[in-house]
Amino acid sequence: MAWTYCINSITHSDTTSEVSGQLQFSGNYSTGGDAAGGFQIGGNTAGLPQFFQTAALHAGQPPLAATLQLDGGYLGVFVPGAGPSNFKLKVINPATNAELAAGAYPAALTAALYHTLRLSYLKNI
Repeated sequence: MAWTYCINSITHSDTTSEVSGQLQFSGNYSTGGDAAGGFQIGGNTAGLPQFFQTAALHAGQPPLAATLQLDGGYLGVFVPGAGPSNFKLKVINPATNAELAAGAYPAALTAALYHTLRLSYLKNI
Protein backbone atom coordinates (compact mmCIF):
# COMPACT_ATOMS: atom_id res chain seq x y z
CA MET A 1 0.00 0.00 0.00
CA ALA A 2 1.53 3.26 -1.10
CA TRP A 3 -1.00 5.67 0.35
CA THR A 4 -2.93 6.27 3.56
CA TYR A 5 -6.28 7.98 3.99
CA CYS A 6 -6.45 10.28 7.03
CA ILE A 7 -10.13 10.81 7.86
CA ASN A 8 -11.16 14.37 8.78
CA SER A 9 -14.92 13.96 8.88
CA ILE A 10 -17.80 11.55 8.56
CA THR A 11 -21.26 12.99 8.00
CA HIS A 12 -24.57 11.16 7.74
CA SER A 13 -27.94 12.03 6.27
CA ASP A 14 -31.01 9.83 6.16
CA THR A 15 -29.82 7.96 3.08
CA THR A 16 -26.12 8.76 2.59
CA SER A 17 -22.81 8.83 4.42
CA GLU A 18 -19.92 11.04 3.37
CA VAL A 19 -16.30 10.57 4.33
CA SER A 20 -13.62 13.15 3.65
CA GLY A 21 -9.96 13.38 4.44
CA GLN A 22 -6.43 13.73 3.24
CA LEU A 23 -4.27 11.30 1.28
CA GLN A 24 -0.60 10.79 1.96
CA PHE A 25 1.58 9.09 -0.66
CA SER A 26 4.77 7.12 -0.04
CA GLY A 27 6.56 4.15 -1.54
CA ASN A 28 5.86 2.90 -5.05
CA TYR A 29 3.05 3.36 -7.54
CA SER A 30 1.51 0.36 -9.33
CA THR A 31 0.52 0.75 -12.98
CA GLY A 32 -3.26 0.60 -13.26
CA GLY A 33 -3.68 2.38 -9.93
CA ASP A 34 -2.95 1.65 -6.30
CA ALA A 35 -5.68 -0.44 -4.67
CA ALA A 36 -7.06 0.50 -1.27
CA GLY A 37 -7.70 -3.06 -0.08
CA GLY A 38 -9.48 -1.46 2.88
CA PHE A 39 -9.11 1.98 4.36
CA GLN A 40 -5.74 2.75 5.84
CA ILE A 41 -6.42 5.22 8.62
CA GLY A 42 -3.73 7.64 9.66
CA GLY A 43 -3.98 9.81 12.73
CA ASN A 44 -6.32 9.52 15.68
CA THR A 45 -10.05 9.22 14.99
CA ALA A 46 -11.01 9.49 18.67
CA GLY A 47 -12.32 13.02 18.13
CA LEU A 48 -14.87 11.85 15.56
CA PRO A 49 -18.39 10.88 16.65
CA GLN A 50 -17.31 7.25 16.37
CA PHE A 51 -14.07 5.45 15.69
CA PHE A 52 -13.91 4.93 11.95
CA GLN A 53 -14.41 1.48 10.56
CA THR A 54 -15.74 0.49 7.15
CA ALA A 55 -18.78 -0.93 8.99
CA ALA A 56 -19.44 2.56 10.43
CA LEU A 57 -20.40 3.69 6.93
CA HIS A 58 -23.37 1.31 6.89
CA ALA A 59 -22.53 0.85 3.19
CA GLY A 60 -22.08 -2.34 1.23
CA GLN A 61 -21.77 -0.86 -2.25
CA PRO A 62 -19.13 1.27 -4.01
CA PRO A 63 -19.29 5.04 -3.48
CA LEU A 64 -21.95 6.95 -5.41
CA ALA A 65 -19.53 9.80 -5.97
CA ALA A 66 -15.89 10.58 -5.37
CA THR A 67 -13.95 13.83 -5.51
CA LEU A 68 -10.18 13.43 -5.70
CA GLN A 69 -7.83 16.42 -5.75
CA LEU A 70 -4.06 16.06 -5.81
CA ASP A 71 -1.58 18.78 -4.96
CA GLY A 72 1.73 19.17 -6.78
CA GLY A 73 0.21 19.47 -10.27
CA TYR A 74 -0.79 15.81 -10.68
CA LEU A 75 -4.25 14.61 -11.68
CA GLY A 76 -6.07 11.85 -9.83
CA VAL A 77 -8.62 9.38 -11.15
CA PHE A 78 -10.86 7.38 -8.82
CA VAL A 79 -11.56 3.84 -10.10
CA PRO A 80 -14.46 2.20 -8.20
CA GLY A 81 -14.37 -1.45 -7.20
CA ALA A 82 -17.12 -3.93 -6.33
CA GLY A 83 -17.40 -2.90 -2.66
CA PRO A 84 -17.18 0.16 -0.41
CA SER A 85 -13.41 0.15 0.04
CA ASN A 86 -11.77 -1.86 -2.76
CA PHE A 87 -11.21 1.04 -5.13
CA LYS A 88 -8.05 2.22 -6.89
CA LEU A 89 -6.45 5.61 -7.33
CA LYS A 90 -4.77 6.32 -10.66
CA VAL A 91 -2.28 9.18 -10.97
CA ILE A 92 -1.80 11.10 -14.22
CA ASN A 93 1.33 13.13 -14.96
CA PRO A 94 0.16 16.47 -16.41
CA ALA A 95 3.40 16.90 -18.39
CA THR A 96 2.73 13.78 -20.47
CA ASN A 97 -1.03 13.31 -19.92
CA ALA A 98 -0.21 9.65 -19.23
CA GLU A 99 -0.53 7.47 -16.17
CA LEU A 100 2.53 7.26 -13.95
CA ALA A 101 4.80 4.33 -14.69
CA ALA A 102 5.32 1.74 -11.97
CA GLY A 103 7.97 2.92 -9.55
CA ALA A 104 8.60 5.39 -6.77
CA TYR A 105 6.07 8.20 -6.36
CA PRO A 106 7.42 11.56 -7.56
CA ALA A 107 8.66 13.93 -4.85
CA ALA A 108 5.95 16.45 -5.83
CA LEU A 109 3.33 13.94 -4.61
CA THR A 110 5.08 12.68 -1.49
CA ALA A 111 6.06 16.17 -0.29
CA ALA A 112 2.67 17.82 -0.90
CA LEU A 113 0.32 17.88 2.08
CA TYR A 114 -3.06 18.76 0.62
CA HIS A 115 -4.29 15.78 -1.38
CA THR A 116 -7.99 15.30 -0.60
CA LEU A 117 -10.56 12.56 -1.18
CA ARG A 118 -14.28 12.80 -0.48
CA LEU A 119 -16.52 9.73 -0.87
CA SER A 120 -20.33 9.58 -0.81
CA TYR A 121 -22.06 6.29 -0.03
CA LEU A 122 -25.68 5.14 -0.12
CA LYS A 123 -26.51 3.71 3.30
CA ASN A 124 -27.76 0.16 3.75
CA ILE A 125 -31.28 0.95 4.95
